[in-house]
Amino acid sequence: MTKFRLFSSIACLMLASALLPAPDTPPQGYVVHPNLEIRIGNLPAQTASADATAALETLFHDPKLCCGTNSILADAARAANPLSLEDISGKIVGKHLFTDGHSVTITTNYLAANAINPDPIIETLVKNQPALFEWDSHLYVLYGAVYDEKHFDTGGHEFVIHKLLLLDTRFTGQRRETSFDRDHDDWKDVQGLLLVNTATE
Repeated sequence: MTKFRLFSSIACLMLASALLPAPDTPPQGYVVHPNLEIRIGNLPAQTASADATAALETLFHDPKLCCGTNSILADAARAANPLSLEDISGKIVGKHLFTDGHSVTITTNYLAANAINPDPIIETLVKNQPALFEWDSHLYVLYGAVYDEKHFDTGGHEFVIHKLLLLDTRFTGQRRETSFDRDHDDWKDVQGLLLVNTATE
């Protein structure tokens, strides 16, 4: 229990540090590249849905995989609790076979709010892979971010995220696009993040 509390405290400190406003003048020892933006384009505009189906369709953007009537994950998507990233993970993870003999292996990494830090978010987006984000008891597709990147003299780097770009798959049109803004929104309302990777054989 002591180790768990220590880990949670460290994770919270890391996240708080990453979400704090960057100083106007960076201290000696590193260079800041401010307000960089990364976003995944050409994501499908699926029909709005309050369950996990529309979010997973957008996440995988492959109709054979998810989530139409004849897709591999159709039943799993409908059965998944949209307010539980752990339940969604349990429904989709594993090796799945297509009718043509090919297969896809889905792996996931669930992060509770106090364990999220900027590195896996940016690294996932760089791979052109959306993620699932639960905020204020709603499910969103995380498809982009606005952030600073610090490069240290030692060769290391650090990300400071200002805004997470999200799709609210309950809606269509302009209401579909929203964001988590660190200057206006409270991280206490975030429930977690689910990173999803696929490998096709």
